Amino acid sequence: MEGKNRTGQLDEPSMAELFREAEDLSQPRPGDIRRGVIVARSPQGISVDLHLPSVGFVPREDLEKLPPAERDSLQEGQEVLVYVTDVEDTQGKVWLSLYLARREQDWLAAEELQRQDRFWEGRVSGYNKGGLVVPFGHIRAFVPVSQITDFPRNLPTEERLARLAALTGQQLAFKVLEVDRRQRRLILSERLGRLAQQAARQRELLANLHKGDTLHGRVRSLTEYGAFVDLGGVTGLIHRTELAWFRVEHPIEIVQEGQEVDVYVLRVSRDRNRISLSLKRTYPDPWPTVPERYQLNQMVEGRVIRRTGAGAFLLLDDGVLGFIPAMDLEQSGRAEEVVVGQRLQARLVRIDGVRRRLGLSLRTGRGRGRAGRSEA
Repeated sequence: MEGKNRTGQLDEPSMAELFREAEDLSQPRPGDIRRGVIVARSPQGISVDLHLPSVGFVPREDLEKLPPAERDSLQEGQEVLVYVTDVEDTQGKVWLSLYLARREQDWLAAEELQRQDRFWEGRVSGYNKGGLVVPFGHIRAFVPVSQITDFPRNLPTEERLARLAALTGQQLAFKVLEVDRRQRRLILSERLGRLAQQAARQRELLANLHKGDTLHGRVRSLTEYGAFVDLGGVTGLIHRTELAWFRVEHPIEIVQEGQEVDVYVLRVSRDRNRISLSLKRTYPDPWPTVPERYQLNQMVEGRVIRRTGAGAFLLLDDGVLGFIPAMDLEQSGRAEEVVVGQRLQARLVRIDGVRRRLGLSLRTGRGRGRAGRSEA
């Protein structure tokens, strides 16, 4: 995410813009944010040079509010942003806070995220009956249950708390809904954050996709005209004409929902967010080598993908289509037991080069094989 790192703080270019007052060399006032350099550390706190006649001081109590890693990283000579908490007129001593400066920086970062309508990734640290607690830098942000993806309403209390507890520790995407510094309230939306994250991933994936790429995905849904495949953040379509090297009546003949598949990218339409895919182009057309690999009266095996009044269609393991005529099914006495999805062994009795399919028989008797058209 541009302009912001994972700690919830703005990157340096944005900090310079948001904290112009840090460069002010006039006498500081409570509430100012100034830039200074650490000049000394002691058990009582840290001394900071603000380019003023007197040196500012960050007391130990303020340092203890910082996470240990941040506190231990502070070194002499390091430039820091500090918040002016008090100025003693008699001695000109300036009391400072590193914690409040960093918290102010986080409030400004949250406002910037809201203004730019960007998402942010954070880790859920806890929950209560109303929603999730998420640290945003040094601010405690809140995510109402109404802003959590697929969170049912009117759940029993125990189930509601169990669902919230299951999200604790997860790294999620959020968008800023409300920033109220006066009330110290920062409200986030996981639901909108997830949608924004998915859109960003989709744009990134589309930008890196090219015709000819081979990808791995999962079949998301089927329609009469094709199969939609989830490619990990973006969805593409395999038209039914691209599912196999023969005519497919319905995609369910070739793939099922939830099935993992390798697909070939045919076209990428970035302006319309559309990806055209092919399943059959991930392997060679098997028909040209059929005469070399098959012989009449050979036993073959396949899965029944279609039953019609004309007979049963088998998809062989190498992608070749076979056909058993209805008359053969009747004469074999197995017409009633042959159903879609069943695996069958059959005898090759015909190689139909015109229709690019094999004529098969369930009868065991050896007949005179011939090339030509099948019965259907």
